[in-house]
Amino acid sequence: MNGNLLITGNFTIYGTLVVNGTVTIEGDLTIDGDGQLILNGGSSMEVQGDIDNGGFFSALFAPAGQGGSVAGALTVGNDFNNNNGGVMNVGDGGVMDIGGALNANPGSSMTVADGGTMSATTVNDPGATVSGPDDCSDGCCGVGCGALPVTLLSFSGAYEGSAVVLSWSTASETNNNFFQIERSEDGTEFDIVARVPGHGNSKSLIEYEYRDEHASATAYYYRLLQVDFDGGYEYFPAIAVAAAAIPGERFSVFPNPITRGDLTIVCPEISQNEVPKVYLYDANGSVVLHKSLDAEGSRMVLAQADESLIPGVYLLRLVTDSQAYTRRLVVK
Repeated sequence: MNGNLLITGNFTIYGTLVVNGTVTIEGDLTIDGDGQLILNGGSSMEVQGDIDNGGFFSALFAPAGQGGSVAGALTVGNDFNNNNGGVMNVGDGGVMDIGGALNANPGSSMTVADGGTMSATTVNDPGATVSGPDDCSDGCCGVGCGALPVTLLSFSGAYEGSAVVLSWSTASETNNNFFQIERSEDGTEFDIVARVPGHGNSKSLIEYEYRDEHASATAYYYRLLQVDFDGGYEYFPAIAVAAAAIPGERFSVFPNPITRGDLTIVCPEISQNEVPKVYLYDANGSVVLHKSLDAEGSRMVLAQADESLIPGVYLLRLVTDSQAYTRRLVVK
């Protein structure tokens, strides 16, 4: 089965079902007789009720004696009952998340590969055969126990013309449904820009890219929200992306207003020998901050600009060897 499938009610597998997409069952799942279920890499299945893997020759991922594995992600809302003759294998990179109990009954077997993960509220295995990194008695076994769902290696952005190109990479992913890209002009209030599908489960380097064609401002903050198949989520730190200034234009600063953190200054090209200076004046015209900056291309960062500043309106003046620029700055 390819693509997405929604089943409203209970469902029974009598033969073989191979999933290469996303399946949601709004009820119970029964694997009967010679039933076989295989989730291939990057696929996912959510069963909102129970799974009953019943019958002597019945098994979740393959009939007894044939083997098989979960290479994708399986989420069970309630209990998973692995009955007599059931063979349940969680393969390398696979994830099995059981909201209730795993009842591994006598005559059944369960194997969790070193790179797989199985978790449940409780594990009841009277007489069952359990193989894996440990006996899963504490409700979780495998590489993903206690681990973060996604290991983010990098996240960066740059203007290409009027668009912003965002790039990020992951070293590993567990149960990763999608990334949500969010954007802000002030670093405080973020709006949703897009969603990018994740790769489910992976232990290899994966690179992502998204092009924001609606970047009308000259500077933005972007952040990533990572969401699991089971609804869990994690925010990653925001990054600042600024357009290079055009020679002859007045310089800009962001975020503006600023609440805390670094203030980034974008100005016309400055020669390598220049040491630009920044002066910040309060409403009375007094200099409250004076710093020399190191320029990197057309961008400079005034670290922790507002640490000692009280909320109000300020005048920021940038002075180079040849020109001076002024910008109004609001501190909240």
